Amino acid sequence: MARFALANASLLALWHSTRHWLRQHEAFVYWGGGISMVLCLGGLLALPLIAARLPVDYLLRLSQGRASDESPRHWLVTLARNVAGALLLLTGVALLPLPGPGMLVIIVGLGFMDFPAKRRVLLKLVRRRSVLQPMNWVRRRVGQPNLLVPEGG
Repeated sequence: MARFALANASLLALWHSTRHWLRQHEAFVYWGGGISMVLCLGGLLALPLIAARLPVDYLLRLSQGRASDESPRHWLVTLARNVAGALLLLTGVALLPLPGPGMLVIIVGLGFMDFPAKRRVLLKLVRRRSVLQPMNWVRRRVGQPNLLVPEGG
């Protein structure tokens, strides 16, 4: 019984300190909530379009390496894609516990990026039924065929 009272008192203290923090940081809470809603709505609108526009053999072509290009333009484009992909990846991770398309944002972010294990990571995510079925559903709704997913590793 004493344990329950201690746990209850701890939860009550946590509740009061949380309410106090929220009151002190009201602008942060409003801005954070607004940004979260914009990202959620933007993701709900943009990600289906991206999933529908992927070439049907995109996942099969991942294994083909890119031609080596050492030009400054290539390095700038690669850097920009990796930064954009990293931002999308972090946004997707943040969206996982929140309402919104967190896993799809992660997949799009990884698609932008260029790193050695990209194919393995993307295939592991896309092979999940909870990811592939919604992507293919969106594709069928706009008249596109299902994505071709390579078998095995």
